[in-house]
Amino acid sequence: MFHYIKVSDQRLFLLLNNHFQNKMVFLIMQFFTQLGSLVFAAGIPIILYTSGKGRFEDTALLMICCLLVSQVFVHTIKRLVNRPRPFMVIEKAISKIRPTCKYSFPSGHTCAAFSMAIVLERALPGTAIMFLPVASMVGISRVYLGAHYPSDVIVGAGIAYIAQIVTCIYI
Repeated sequence: MFHYIKVSDQRLFLLLNNHFQNKMVFLIMQFFTQLGSLVFAAGIPIILYTSGKGRFEDTALLMICCLLVSQVFVHTIKRLVNRPRPFMVIEKAISKIRPTCKYSFPSGHTCAAFSMAIVLERALPGTAIMFLPVASMVGISRVYLGAHYPSDVIVGAGIAYIAQIVTCIYI
């Protein structure tokens, strides 16, 4: 079963990573990848908190807590699993970026994007149709850019959901 998952993961990686390689798609994927970056994940709560509206201040605090919890999970799992990035082990992988961490599992960018999207959707009901596709594009961009396998992205999104539940229990 594990072998089947691994082979399927690599095939889906190569499909998303090797196809549609052109300058415009690359720029679009670079944009989406930045939406899961540390700068963006720190900036959104700061903007919300400084908006001066109480509801957004509470949302910002919840988002910060959810991001912190989720990233602790992500970085702990990364160090326990030590899965090398796909561009390091798959000969046909195309990668024009070099992440600072050499481990891929799970995706921190995807986790951050879903953490923010889930909290925003909770604060602004009915907005999932806007935020969740953007978070999904962050995950797809990570595979397209060669930084993650699809399973890294799926687990990153799952961790965000778990972190949001944990955060809401304690806050």
